[in-house]
Amino acid sequence: MGDARKAYKAGKGAPTWIPPPVWEQLLNFWATDDSFKKLSSSGKKNRSSDNSGFGPSLHVGGSRSFGDHARKMAAEKGEEVTPSELYLATHQKKGEFVCPKAQNIYVSTINL
Repeated sequence: MGDARKAYKAGKGAPTWIPPPVWEQLLNFWATDDSFKKLSSSGKKNRSSDNSGFGPSLHVGGSRSFGDHARKMAAEKGEEVTPSELYLATHQKKGEFVCPKAQNIYVSTINL
């Protein structure tokens, strides 16, 4: 649903899989519902948080959950993966951390 809303805002029109009367109701809801606006604003703020100057938290896990990643990695490896292995797999691309925040979190938790 979020993708359909983003596409509409980008000028691509309403999705064909949602009946026009329902789409109009959704547009009205998104534009006028205070609780939706509050949740949307809060989510946007949280996603772009700048924790200790390291910027937003990035990962390369896509839409798959971290649990799914762990199960897939365990199946490939033949044994359970450690939290450290999972973190590296979901926060590195070509052996490099995807952002300074990911690297800082990894280094600080390894040294606990």
